[in-house]
Amino acid sequence: MIKNLISGNDSGDKPFPISYRMLTFTLLFLGAIFMPPNLNAKANQALGFEGQANSEFENKNQSVSNPLNLPLSTWIGPGDLIRIKAFPDSASSISGDFPVLENGNSILPLIGSVQVMGLTINELAASLTKSYAKFLANPTLQIEPIIRISFLGGFLKPGMHKVNPMNSFSEALSSAEGTVRDDGLRLLRWERDGKVIANNLTSEVEGSKSLYSLGFKSGDQVCITILTKRDRLQVISLVLSTLLATATLVITLVVISK
Repeated sequence: MIKNLISGNDSGDKPFPISYRMLTFTLLFLGAIFMPPNLNAKANQALGFEGQANSEFENKNQSVSNPLNLPLSTWIGPGDLIRIKAFPDSASSISGDFPVLENGNSILPLIGSVQVMGLTINELAASLTKSYAKFLANPTLQIEPIIRISFLGGFLKPGMHKVNPMNSFSEALSSAEGTVRDDGLRLLRWERDGKVIANNLTSEVEGSKSLYSLGFKSGDQVCITILTKRDRLQVISLVLSTLLATATLVITLVVISK
């Protein structure tokens, strides 16, 4: 087709005028020179953007540590617990919470003393899976570090709760099933060894940081004062009213008796 346009023959038809042939030849020539570099530049630019996006994504992923590849000593210490969930384990002979001893070992069912603190969660799971394969067919083990935090005062389920330090504060708070008071979340107080660490935990309730990132440790206490100053004034007012009514009644009886 291009040869026919240039030569002026097209299947026996009359040749194109010289001006048309020159214009067609010029357009084809210019297109061949200028269009491929532009297209290549756009393609290269697109690939460059994609490469940059992939690089940023990889860097972002590399900057986030996998908690399962961190030593257990990162999350817990002696006196804390490791939680083992084994599948299948219908008799619950392996699953449970096991304390970490001072030497970094835990006494586990069927296999005895095992070093846990120096291993990562993944390494410990792999090691225990191999050990328990002698007792279970194709076992699958899940390992969790566990610390103890006390929720005291105005909670629906107060007391000491076992929580995973990799979880957020709101997840730990859910173990206490929320607060008694509607405004209880604004009254949270974080204490350790009798000292107040923080009086306002509202941002922690709404945030997604882990308990470990926030600095929580085993033995810490989260408290809510059930009665506020306003409630105390109401109680004091009620007590005084009752005492006044009682005194009035006593005086009245004394006067009548005379």
